[in-house]
Amino acid sequence: MDTRGRLGRVIYFPPEAPPLDPDLVISPAGPPLVAAPDRLHDFAYEPFYAPLATLYAERALERARRSEVEDYLRARREHERELIGRLAAVEGLEPDARSTGLREFAREQTPALARLEERALELRPRLVSGRWFGDTTADWNATRLWRLGRDTDVRARSQYLVFEYQVMKAAPFYEVGLSAAQRRLLREVAAEMGTGVSRSRADAADDGFVFFQPETARVRLPTALPPRVEAMLSEFLAGKAALRADLREAVFETDAIFASATRRARLSDVARRHQPRFDAIEASAEAIRSALDEGRLVQRIAAPPPLPTRLVTVLEAYEDGKRRLEDELDDHVEETIARELPPHFSSRMEERSRPYKWARIRQREEPAFREKHRARFEEVDRLLVEFEEWIEALADTDARAIELLAGVADAAWSADEFIRARRRAEGLYLYDTAVFEPGLSPEQRRLLFAGALARLRLPLPEGQPQPKQLPRTIAR
Repeated sequence: MDTRGRLGRVIYFPPEAPPLDPDLVISPAGPPLVAAPDRLHDFAYEPFYAPLATLYAERALERARRSEVEDYLRARREHERELIGRLAAVEGLEPDARSTGLREFAREQTPALARLEERALELRPRLVSGRWFGDTTADWNATRLWRLGRDTDVRARSQYLVFEYQVMKAAPFYEVGLSAAQRRLLREVAAEMGTGVSRSRADAADDGFVFFQPETARVRLPTALPPRVEAMLSEFLAGKAALRADLREAVFETDAIFASATRRARLSDVARRHQPRFDAIEASAEAIRSALDEGRLVQRIAAPPPLPTRLVTVLEAYEDGKRRLEDELDDHVEETIARELPPHFSSRMEERSRPYKWARIRQREEPAFREKHRARFEEVDRLLVEFEEWIEALADTDARAIELLAGVADAAWSADEFIRARRRAEGLYLYDTAVFEPGLSPEQRRLLFAGALARLRLPLPEGQPQPKQLPRTIAR
């Protein structure tokens, strides 16, 4: 349900990464007041999640921008497939040989991943600016009439902690001048602050999980570690906590600066000063991984058995065909809107009613679109039937095999249930590998972690209105 007319522009933030736990249970959220678009699952770890979500929800993402986003996602998935294939190839090797093989591949793949991450950073400000014409800026700050800052006294800062939390939650996606590493670490800052502003979350905060690397990943490590490893971990956690605190303070102080160019310059300088500390944290995390692996100190999560090649082909073709038809229908609706609605449709008043007009036109146009592309829709349906028949046949002949492939037992195996269970098993394996596998580069770890969050399909937080006036404002 879109409520922009009542709430103004709606902002959507990504779900927090869950702790790494083989018994992880992802409970569905209750019916949201303002639901986030389902396709955002693929972008849960991206620096452009929030502005993209607003544009998706309002049907305001122009075709050129959407093509950029989809091209980025295809490239990310291709690199992910390459890395998963290499991980499978070294699976049976001795630890030293496995790490050596992965380090060699890291040197080969990492430059391309660095370029991919740069593409994501370049997409972020273009999505924040929204459409080229009309009232479509997706910036959380656009309507905010209050500011925090260094002139706020300690008592006022404590009193308005919830608003500081909002700033820290929004900064990874909307603030200027931050590095990619700072944007990721700010998501830890917001998660950590969230336990302080929510009583229910604070009660569960002392659960033994700690932030590790990649940023926002949380793990529970053994309580009885060898003294050397314990010292390494303590130093790592202290260094990362200090960096989080410094980054939070920098964002808090610069929030008082209204001029974005000045804020950008100030935070860019902070980013340059922070980079050596980020590098040291990565190096420390890698040393800890190697020590944990050498001593077999962590119970790893294994990859689920590979699916039959034909089934992989069918599943990929089904999901790709379904997604392409949905995108083409969206394009058709946009073209119809451009033909039928008046030229002033991009004005402020008309833009606010866009989602309602879009839904009505889609409902009207969809039957004719489906008839025009009937053969393609039938092929997607045929692929689904083939997939379901395979599941039914395997469940009848080898229930244990299907449990291993899906990663859970005692399920009623519809196609959707199997896919969800399989994706969960894959997600937990990728999460574990991103955190604990020695020999990977930081870029490869982030690639796997992004894939893990996409597969886990975490409940997407509902939308919230852009901030406006703060009662008894502490604005300067």
